[in-house]
Amino acid sequence: MTKDSILEVLEILAELKEDDCVPRNVRARISNACSALNCKERSISIRIDESIQELDEVAEDTNIPVYTRTQLWDIVSKLECIK
Repeated sequence: MTKDSILEVLEILAELKEDDCVPRNVRARISNACSALNCKERSISIRIDESIQELDEVAEDTNIPVYTRTQLWDIVSKLECIK
């Protein structure tokens, strides 16, 4: 179940990375969150924590659209449920 949940989160993050309405610096941070989740050398809890930290910082950016911020909060919520 954890693996399926992470794959779902990665799919949503991939969609956000491709969204042209999302600023470039935000897309870079989303990419960092994806990289953190994909890093197989670390335990799942550390990977999730790093990803949540990236996404929390991104969600505070005033330049992102409101619906993107809502999606980021939803992703963080899903990641916290996996932990």
